[in-house]
Amino acid sequence: MRIKYRNPIIRGFNPDPSICRRGDDYYLATSSFEYFPGVPIYHSKNLIEWELIGHCLTRQNQVVLEKAKPSYGVWAPTLRYHDGLFYMTTHIFGVGSFYVTSECPESSWSDPLFVDQSGIDPDLFWDDDGSAWFTSGRGIVSQIDLATGALIGPPKELRKGYNSSTGEGVHLYKINGYYYVVMAEGGTGHGHMVTVARSKSLAGPYDACPFNPILTQRSCMDGDLHATGHADIIEAHDGSWWMVFLATREKKGMFPRVESIGRETCIVPISWTEDGWPMVSENGRVTRTQHAVAVAGSVFKAGAYSEAEEAYVIPDAPLQEHLSFAQDGVPNVFKRNNKDYANIPLPSPYWQFLRNPDLRNYHVTPNAISIDCTKETLTDISSPSFFARRQLEDHFTFTAKLIPRFSERGDEGGLALYQNPSHHYAFFLSEDSAGRFGVGLRKTIGDMVTTVFTPIDTCFHGVEKGYHLSIEATPDVYHFYLQIPEQERMLVGTGQARYLSIEVATGFTGLFMGIYAAAKTAASSGSLDVLEVTSAFRECESTKIE
Repeated sequence: MRIKYRNPIIRGFNPDPSICRRGDDYYLATSSFEYFPGVPIYHSKNLIEWELIGHCLTRQNQVVLEKAKPSYGVWAPTLRYHDGLFYMTTHIFGVGSFYVTSECPESSWSDPLFVDQSGIDPDLFWDDDGSAWFTSGRGIVSQIDLATGALIGPPKELRKGYNSSTGEGVHLYKINGYYYVVMAEGGTGHGHMVTVARSKSLAGPYDACPFNPILTQRSCMDGDLHATGHADIIEAHDGSWWMVFLATREKKGMFPRVESIGRETCIVPISWTEDGWPMVSENGRVTRTQHAVAVAGSVFKAGAYSEAEEAYVIPDAPLQEHLSFAQDGVPNVFKRNNKDYANIPLPSPYWQFLRNPDLRNYHVTPNAISIDCTKETLTDISSPSFFARRQLEDHFTFTAKLIPRFSERGDEGGLALYQNPSHHYAFFLSEDSAGRFGVGLRKTIGDMVTTVFTPIDTCFHGVEKGYHLSIEATPDVYHFYLQIPEQERMLVGTGQARYLSIEVATGFTGLFMGIYAAAKTAASSGSLDVLEVTSAFRECESTKIE
């Protein structure tokens, strides 16, 4: 049966993907940048439908994110399975490269072992003789002692690449007697691409693929995916081959075209030429709809198909998550096999903190997650009282039921659309200097900050029904609504989506939506109770594949 499926694999995946297999189970890791817990892990049985099962870096001693700038922090992991053990190696900008291990990716991972080798985007490779090799930067490789992380012998350069000044994301494989080097080049923007070289010897010399780059959208400005690159390949249990890579989706209907979701993970089937080179397509380009052939075990295999075969589109249903923090008096917060999550008061694995959080500011009660108002704010390179999840689509609704328990005039708390400290929108409840309770909308765009405060005819003291704050988004505009108990819903204001795009804000992490609380002074004892959160996403009509 011919299969017509959509890219990305899962809407809102982080970028810089790496994939591995244990039997017929597939696991995928991605970057997490300045957010904690670090390095999300996904599981799949069919390479198309994926579930987020947790994170590799769930203890603060595993990951140093203090003062991590936007889009810095944890970069480009590699995930591998070898001799009964999972290995995740990654790089924290300004800290170094390391790896952690686990027998089961859902459970806790080890403390990090650092490797004294320069360069980002590290990779682990095992040769036929059992030796382990650590690759980083633009293709520097060293043999290492896995028990200690110590180098065995001096580093070697594998290859300079198609464009040696921009090489990154290097992965090393041995397939049918050849050592293959897959490299991302051209930068991580619209010039991004994937190149391949191979050699009969690990030490080289390496011959470049005659049709490099094997994947790129750099000259395809009318496509629906851009910036394709940073790839990892895998052989499925049925013998088919696949490539995961990052890309950005183009927002339709505006020019210059921008997007706020950030870079995401995609997957395509690959084939091999008769002389042993991997091919993504005839011209190295991909679209949001790809074709494959269904085989046993529900894995989708690349290959020839006839137009007479039945076509099937994997459903692209709206994504929705409704969270209530009480369930028969027991807090309904995220707990998995990973015992470290018992100390992380997050409602589900899709939520994260900004940088290393002070967990003393978060309290799980029988009917809420309560967050303390702190002097750290969304404009600081710090960890404010804030937990958030990634934007998955340009059409979304984000709603929270909140009870403010502020102690000082000027304490505030509510919803935030956050790209970075200098580009975010805050929609909040507060009491102004005149003692008027109301709702505010603050838009921070570079060095331009505007705040509109609307007093409302109620008082937050003693109100236990909660206030509903909502954000309804289209590709162009965010709409901010307040629902007061037993009153009509009120449109408070709007904000242009363009100003939170990565083209305006810079970086590549993507937009996060979350809940925050901030204090007027350090002496404040105020807090914000979060009773319910609902996030719903649907694909833009203009980008749907018919």
